[in-house]
Amino acid sequence: MPTLTPFISVSRECPFTSKEATTVISPIWQAEGADDDNEKEDRKTSRFPQSHALDALSEAIGFSVYDFAQEEGFSGARATQLILRLPESDHYGVKRVILLGLGKPKNADQAALSKAYAFALKSLLGKDESLHTVAVSLVKNYERFGGSLLNDEDTKVTVEADVIAQAVLKALYDATYVSAESLKPVKGFKKVILITEHVEVVEKKLPFLTALNNGRALAKDLVNKPANTKTVQTLVDVAIEIAGANPDVFTLTVVDDLATLEKEMPCFYTVARGNVKSDPPRFIHLVYKGKNASRKVALVGKSVIFDTGGYQVKPGNYMVTMKGDMAGGASVLGTAKALAELKPENVEVHMFLAATPNKIDADAMIPDSIVDTTCGKKVEIRHTDAEGRLTLIDAVTKANALDPEAIITIATLTGAAKMAVGNTICMMSNSTKWGRILEASAKVGGDAVQYVDVTPADFENIKSKLDGADIRNTNRGSERGFQTAGAFVMSGAKEGTPVVHLDIAGADMLEDETSTGTPVATLLTFVTGLS
Repeated sequence: MPTLTPFISVSRECPFTSKEATTVISPIWQAEGADDDNEKEDRKTSRFPQSHALDALSEAIGFSVYDFAQEEGFSGARATQLILRLPESDHYGVKRVILLGLGKPKNADQAALSKAYAFALKSLLGKDESLHTVAVSLVKNYERFGGSLLNDEDTKVTVEADVIAQAVLKALYDATYVSAESLKPVKGFKKVILITEHVEVVEKKLPFLTALNNGRALAKDLVNKPANTKTVQTLVDVAIEIAGANPDVFTLTVVDDLATLEKEMPCFYTVARGNVKSDPPRFIHLVYKGKNASRKVALVGKSVIFDTGGYQVKPGNYMVTMKGDMAGGASVLGTAKALAELKPENVEVHMFLAATPNKIDADAMIPDSIVDTTCGKKVEIRHTDAEGRLTLIDAVTKANALDPEAIITIATLTGAAKMAVGNTICMMSNSTKWGRILEASAKVGGDAVQYVDVTPADFENIKSKLDGADIRNTNRGSERGFQTAGAFVMSGAKEGTPVVHLDIAGADMLEDETSTGTPVATLLTFVTGLS
């Protein structure tokens, strides 16, 4: 995976007269009065506002950038660019300037900015190697990213610089990332110089951003790994590597004894029964503990290595991409990797992965079964493709036994969540306080999120009608499918224990069928915010 640390620097110097950079990316906001459709605009209307940066560029190159952009029809619309090729000069080494359109400030968010910067960075990767020292200017907009409700100007500056720097660093990783199985070599840049007035703020943030993106790259690699080479042991090996490289802050326990799993985690073991011979289950407990830890939380990631649906088998088009059904566990391991780099002192994080495929053999679970759980509730199996929640309910109970302040569950759990909220994290909680903390962490981290409520009716909906069972693993009817799934997972915790559930079914493995690394940013922002 790419490592940014050796070639990232921060500067406040004018990039257009740089002796070092050969390419400059200069972001441009679109004027609020401009029309997105260039053909409808009055050619004499200013399409983007003047700025000191563009004034400096005009002075450096000897002609008006504004007039040139006007003639070329460039408006600053989102993910558009205008390339200026500069003549050779003894005064600067810059050979090209990319004017990068960001669209209108009112429509921008961190994700949109990141996509725009990535658009420009990707356009450079096929260019001559001599052009691969790049200066990237960080856009400014206090009111949009500092927040008009923040009265303290220093706080506005810090928030803005953090958000923009995170968007640019994510764009850099997205532009250069390829999976471990890629047939093409990794393309990168010799050096990237971030240009900002707030050098100290951005430099302070760089270690976090580097760790975050390294962790997100690990999560992507794990999800993208082909189904025929990815096993339960794949996740175990990564946990061993993280713990082994950082024995001062990590400890690891892996339960692999089948008899122990069957006795102590019977619901999880029920899912695993169909593959105990081919790919036996493991219960992974990875613990990060800072040297002055006073806060304790638990992360539980769904780790179904591949999901066939079991005996109620998925249709073929729904089974494709099921290699990504362990994205919850991958995001937890990605967060662990980032914690290993940052080593926050005040927090203790217990990470749990109940890892198993959901496959079919003579011993695989069947509908109409009633099985035990670690928490003591008996579960009626209504559908063998509602297996993720069966693994999570036992893992949540195990996490609860350690008395954390809160338990966070992460899972590609339901298609209903994707239908409801699209390509965002569907977040729900039995605790408004902790739910809002995680929601804020997602927004600061740049992960798209939508918070929804779990109601008492959702818990009522999953009660079994059978006298031999307490709850069922599907809801009655087709409504509120993701809320009732969340309620089922939360049922593994003791009453009063805060559980925040992140259904990431719509936020990972998008149109290109590759991983997004969601929600490592949310988890890392949350955990480090506790210390």
